[in-house]
Amino acid sequence: MPERVAYYRQFDFYLFLMASGLFIFDYLEHILRTDTVFQKHPWYWLGFSTASYMSFLLVVFGLKYGLQNLTKSKNVLFEVLAIAVWLLLHIHITGPLFNKVFWPFTDMIFQFQFNGFFMVLGLYFVIRVLLNIVLRKKVFYSG
Repeated sequence: MPERVAYYRQFDFYLFLMASGLFIFDYLEHILRTDTVFQKHPWYWLGFSTASYMSFLLVVFGLKYGLQNLTKSKNVLFEVLAIAVWLLLHIHITGPLFNKVFWPFTDMIFQFQFNGFFMVLGLYFVIRVLLNIVLRKKVFYSG
């Protein structure tokens, strides 16, 4: 039993760090635009951003650890798959929902873009593989 508890205490610091940095950058980039609705209502945008960030953490880490537990292996492809699932959920379900709940000023456009979708996933995959090489871990390891 202690081994199982320790397994669930694992935390992928690098995925968390990259996601946190990206969400903080996105929030600041929006509210620092001059003469925009985002600048006029930063608290509303913080609500939308926080809801999006929390859904990211729940979906990505939940799916990643679920796949790792199911397969008894730790592969960076599980992270990529989990991010893909979150992106699709955010574009089609959670993004529009959070727009209605947290952002009453405008209707944001959530539209699937094939190139952007695969560029995000590919870039993340390359960054994680390079990070593993630098840290001298197995190339496809995901801790």
